[in-house]
Amino acid sequence: MLIGHTANIISKKIVTAASVTPGAIIEFRYKAENKKTTDKQPLVFVLAEKGEVAGAQLGRTKKGFTKGRGSLLKGGSFSGINLHYLPMNVIERLVLEKNFIKLKNWRMYQKAFRTYSIGGVKALKLVEFKTYRQMAEEKKAIQSIEGNEPAQPEPPQQPKKP
Repeated sequence: MLIGHTANIISKKIVTAASVTPGAIIEFRYKAENKKTTDKQPLVFVLAEKGEVAGAQLGRTKKGFTKGRGSLLKGGSFSGINLHYLPMNVIERLVLEKNFIKLKNWRMYQKAFRTYSIGGVKALKLVEFKTYRQMAEEKKAIQSIEGNEPAQPEPPQQPKKP
């Protein structure tokens, strides 16, 4: 079952495949060759490949990623976690991960792991995505800077004697 996270998308920016790096959240139209896709417009948290740690060529094929930067190129494939298959509490843990190769909570993300062929990717967009926790922290920070605490109701008054 797909879960929509449109309320958490702050903005979308059209980008090229070469500008996408591991840890980015992207959205695109996808049509796999000879396969039936259930999610035609996935929202994907891009993962790094093991070769990136050693500084080697990244991706499942040599054309999948560029050296060093870890960006996508034509002709290869890339792996990621499709956020449409995860509830928000799991996404909040994923966004906080530090090591994109050895994920601490892999069992929680495993059902949403996908590999995408770059040839099937169309209309690639970089997504600014905020979890509920990030939005709440941002709101608190803004309120503390502005000094605008939420207005508290006045305490009830005893009726005055005539």
